[in-house]
Amino acid sequence: MDAQTDGYADAVVIALFLPFVCLLLGLTAFGLVCARRGTPLSSRMLSILFVMWLAALVLLTMRPTSGRAGLNTVPLILGGPGSARDGVLNSALFVPLGLMLASAGWRIGRVLGVAFALSLTVEMTQYFFVNLGRKSDVNDLIFNVAGAAIGWTVSSAIRRHRRGTADAEPLGPPTELEEEPRT
Repeated sequence: MDAQTDGYADAVVIALFLPFVCLLLGLTAFGLVCARRGTPLSSRMLSILFVMWLAALVLLTMRPTSGRAGLNTVPLILGGPGSARDGVLNSALFVPLGLMLASAGWRIGRVLGVAFALSLTVEMTQYFFVNLGRKSDVNDLIFNVAGAAIGWTVSSAIRRHRRGTADAEPLGPPTELEEEPRT
């Protein structure tokens, strides 16, 4: 392929992936808003959001690449800045999952179990379908589960903070809408 064809192929890939990246960002924002409001997600809403997230996950992790397929079973050995970037991106991919499940009231152990199972499924699929040109990596598994843990932790911290501020005494003098305490 010549440089012009490579540039066109890159533009097509970016155009295809941009909506899914926007979807992941939107799901993250939605999870943060739900946590901030303190309203749990209904099982129907959780199902819809989960299917949307899963579609983005499949597209972003199962598209064929020109890379070499392989397997890395050595944990936390990062081979340069590209590996660190991949770790951050893998974590970011699973943050919306942690946010959504925490907003639905799931406990951390259950969230980590689901994240582990989904990540293991992705990595095993990449390993067995060698023609995808993807490398199965134990680090991806670790970073994916860490991303879900980060999402759950952020959502839980926001909900805990919201509950704490709702019960706290107001700061400063009462406003016109508040009554002054009677003594």
